Amino acid sequence: LLESAEWQVRSSAIQCLGRLRVKEAIAPLIERLKKDEGRLREEAMLALQRTTGFEYEDDARQWEQNSQAPH
Repeated sequence: LLESAEWQVRSSAIQCLGRLRVKEAIAPLIERLKKDEGRLREEAMLALQRTTGFEYEDDARQWEQNSQAPH
């Protein structure tokens, strides 16, 4: 669903992952942060913040570097 051509489907998938708060979602959310723009990018950032407790804004490199840090 994260790779759907429809932005609405990707949006729903990102939001669901943010609600689940599972660490397995971190890497796919970082990928969306790299690929998406605008609203979807912000949703990916918020889902990552919710999942990890970190607040790295929308800097995908920072998320990648710190995604293995203890939560």
